[in-house]
Amino acid sequence: MSTVATGIEYKTRLPGLVSEFEEREAARFGHYNWTAWQQLSNEERAFGVAHYRTYHLVELHQNDAQSKELDRRQQRAQQG
Repeated sequence: MSTVATGIEYKTRLPGLVSEFEEREAARFGHYNWTAWQQLSNEERAFGVAHYRTYHLVELHQNDAQSKELDRRQQRAQQG
């Protein structure tokens, strides 16, 4: 498996913290406006970010599996 460098970078206020950009995306994903999101406990926000990240990782794995299956089918079609 290989990765592709996008050149997109965003910084956190302190090392190890979630960036505001990712936190805002997690809030949108959970159907919260920014004000309501900020009123959640740290634990609730952490769970929200974890869910957001996991959802997108699963989506990436599904897309990868579909791409590999398509490649496999195309190779079979070319062979025979």
